Amino acid sequence: MIKIRFIIIPALAIAGIGLSMYTVRKQVPTSPVPPMSIEPPKSPFPKRIAGVGLVEPGSDVISVGSQLPGVVAQVAVLEGQKVAQGDVLFSLDGRQTTADLTEARARLAVEERKLAALKALPRAPSVAMAEATLASTKAQLVDAKGRLDRLVELGPEAAASRNERPRLEYELAAADAAVRRAEADLAEVRQGTWPEDMAVQEAHVEAARSAVKALEVTLERETVRSPISGNVLAVEIDEGEFVSPGSISEFVALGDVGTLHVRVQIDELDAWRFTPECKAVAAPRGGSPARYPLTYLRTVPYVVPKKSLTGESAERIDVRVLQVLYKVDVPEGTRLFPGELLDVFIEIPEGT
Repeated sequence: MIKIRFIIIPALAIAGIGLSMYTVRKQVPTSPVPPMSIEPPKSPFPKRIAGVGLVEPGSDVISVGSQLPGVVAQVAVLEGQKVAQGDVLFSLDGRQTTADLTEARARLAVEERKLAALKALPRAPSVAMAEATLASTKAQLVDAKGRLDRLVELGPEAAASRNERPRLEYELAAADAAVRRAEADLAEVRQGTWPEDMAVQEAHVEAARSAVKALEVTLERETVRSPISGNVLAVEIDEGEFVSPGSISEFVALGDVGTLHVRVQIDELDAWRFTPECKAVAAPRGGSPARYPLTYLRTVPYVVPKKSLTGESAERIDVRVLQVLYKVDVPEGTRLFPGELLDVFIEIPEGT
């Protein structure tokens, strides 16, 4: 006969374990599953491709920077401001360039005056002086020739030293050379500036003028203007900040928001099912009931790594995507912002 303790003790142990489990379960608080605060958008198509769309201005986002390094002297725009093509966005400190330009213009004025002086040759006073010099040397030549002729006429009986005739012949030769030199000087004065000298001075003027133009261009480049008519999307600089060309940060972002585009990223696994004829609709996030029809523009024929991520835990981050560009029609009373993410649904035909 089985002893009673072999039955009662295991039964009590099993009962104790069950009671402990029941007690622990009762003491653990249970949190009810909260309802979804925002209902995710649903596709209007029975068969669809889903993608993430990024709202872009119709002109794309234009990051305007500076071609020159320098300190920002003035920021002339604010975010959201409308600008026309050629309006000033910001300007750099141009005091040094202005000073250099003033000096270059003064050098240009000097060179131009030198050129004007060369073009003004020959001057009447210079011609008159050269003519007077020629007349004086001719008179000296006549005098020297007359004295030599008188000595020759007197013959050997003349009371003159043996050195008189050689001296007079030397004076005659010197006077003749002086006349030829005066004639050459007069011809040079009457001719004016030599073409070679004129060409050299014209080159100096052109070099000075080019220096002025270069500084004017530099001064103009220190004032950064809008390349398009559109809206200021972002301003990332302040007065007194040093900027340099090639910086990875954008200084001023512009875009024409009159027309908006949506750049949709389609997973490479679904890319083969996409055709341009498929209907597409975009849904904003945050529970908005608005739906925006999309008009196909073009497909970027190059599959690239995905850049815009949703942050969901199940999202693949090593995926490559096909980019498709659509034009979005924004109805009255609704609004989209450049940079906003949309959920895009693209209908695919039956049997695909």
